[in-house]
Amino acid sequence: MSDSAKWYVIHTYSGYENAVKTSIEKFVNGRGMEDMILRMEIPMETVTEVTDSGVTKEVERKVFPGYVLIKMVLTDETWHLVRNGPLASFTGVVEEIEPEKNRLSVMVSMLGRETPVDLELDQVEVQN
Repeated sequence: MSDSAKWYVIHTYSGYENAVKTSIEKFVNGRGMEDMILRMEIPMETVTEVTDSGVTKEVERKVFPGYVLIKMVLTDETWHLVRNGPLASFTGVVEEIEPEKNRLSVMVSMLGRETPVDLELDQVEVQN
């Protein structure tokens, strides 16, 4: 079945690429789907930066911030895992609403830390 695997792109919030990759890997291993989801990559590049004090240093940067590349066999099960899987169930507290921009800021508990996430209004579901 791995012959039919293709590369796909997962869009996520910039800075959460590693969390998305780790969460999907845990689900894949837990459900025995290693033959369906073959590889995930967060492309990195080494760049030289000059600090304010004039010191140059080499740093690793994401080539495509906000994206994770995944090689998988596309089935209903893998699509559901990637689309609705481990990160779809986060809950948080609305901190700010900007109806004129169709945006809001939500404080989400992620990896043991409270993290602000900016979302569009249609990306949020109200829970009681």
